[in-house]
Amino acid sequence: MIAHIALPVNLYKQPAQRIAFERSLLDRVAALPGVLTAGATEFMPFVSAPGRGPFEIVGHPRDGSAPSPVVVQSHTSAAYFQTMGIPLMRGRGITPEDEGSLPVAVVDESLVKKYFANLDPIGMQIQVPLPNVVCTIVGVARATKSGDLTAPPVPTIYYAASQLPTGRIDLAVKTANDPLSLVNALRHEVAALDPNLPVAGAMTMEQALADSLVRQRLSVQVMEVFAAIAALLAVSGIYGVLAYLVDQRRREMGIRIALGASSLDVIALVLRQGSLPVATGLGLGIGGALGMTRILSSLLYEVSATDPLTFIFVSSGLVVAALMAILIPARRAAQVNPTEALRHE
Repeated sequence: MIAHIALPVNLYKQPAQRIAFERSLLDRVAALPGVLTAGATEFMPFVSAPGRGPFEIVGHPRDGSAPSPVVVQSHTSAAYFQTMGIPLMRGRGITPEDEGSLPVAVVDESLVKKYFANLDPIGMQIQVPLPNVVCTIVGVARATKSGDLTAPPVPTIYYAASQLPTGRIDLAVKTANDPLSLVNALRHEVAALDPNLPVAGAMTMEQALADSLVRQRLSVQVMEVFAAIAALLAVSGIYGVLAYLVDQRRREMGIRIALGASSLDVIALVLRQGSLPVATGLGLGIGGALGMTRILSSLLYEVSATDPLTFIFVSSGLVVAALMAILIPARRAAQVNPTEALRHE
């Protein structure tokens, strides 16, 4: 479960007040029945627009003409990484013991790859202009996505909320049972600390992810409707054309049967002749689809624009429709009475 709590600046003016509130709240929530872990961050991924800001690497001045690098910056609690399932790749995470000590930070893999090339970030220091503070990097976390599943991870710095507190608390609670069953209990614990603070945006992380994909989902649903119409038109068109062509040859089939051809021979002949335009059209269609999939790549997540299963499924459906279009009228043609066909001729 995730939820948002905002501390009024006029009531929580001192950093110590904000630190004490967040620590007390996390201790209370972690003690609730069914809670496995509870953490907090300043900007919850896929819910809050992440805060961005510049930073400098102490001891490695940048080119004076180059702008300061701007990355996502968030203040988190000690248990945030464990609650969200973000593994630490190197070093350590933020711990309760960091409170009262020199400022520390955890950076993610994408930031290390982009700004610490050929450098070991552990133990290095970064300087943040607002507030003007120098933090020591103590760990490297796995890169995560924060707002767009289709976009690559954005370089991120995590500061210790117990050292640099803000008025924003985006709470994350990992539970053994239904997360939303703890909403009332969470409101009770917040009210016990400050009855004037509301709990906003309580939902599951799955709901947050689903909400972040509303626009993409709508686009895909519209495309699904048009794709279904296109598939229906393609199937009906294939069936209608081939059925008409085969039906036009019913007299020919009757004559072939009168001259000794079996029904299977007639059906096999029709299948061979009807398969050529089907194979040609299928090849051209697949080629055109491969060329058009680049337009769809922005709407896909963890699915290739040239997904082989999709091409196999759609192609198989059209082939089946084509075979039915050939077989049904071909079978009727193969059952034509030869006498009637010859009399008509």
